[in-house]
Amino acid sequence: MFSATWPQEIQAMARQFCQTAPIHITIGNQEFIGGGLTINRDIQQVVHVLDSSMEKFDRMKQLFAEACVRPDGSQCQQKIIIFCAKKIGVDQLE
Repeated sequence: MFSATWPQEIQAMARQFCQTAPIHITIGNQEFIGGGLTINRDIQQVVHVLDSSMEKFDRMKQLFAEACVRPDGSQCQQKIIIFCAKKIGVDQLE
């Protein structure tokens, strides 16, 4: 189970479904600096603004294909985590 956020509802679900205590991993510094959390500088975030679900799906397939090719052109295996707004989106993606 992965969650990009850790609200009370997700914490309760984790306690309900996990047989062992859930592990909470925070990326970045938890100290408040300048009014917000600091970020991990090793993570690159890219935003793609697309109009339709079909455009999103097509762009995602393209990004997967690019992520799974080494510079020499050979295939590689990558682990990719995708966060969806709703469970139905996860089901559709699957």
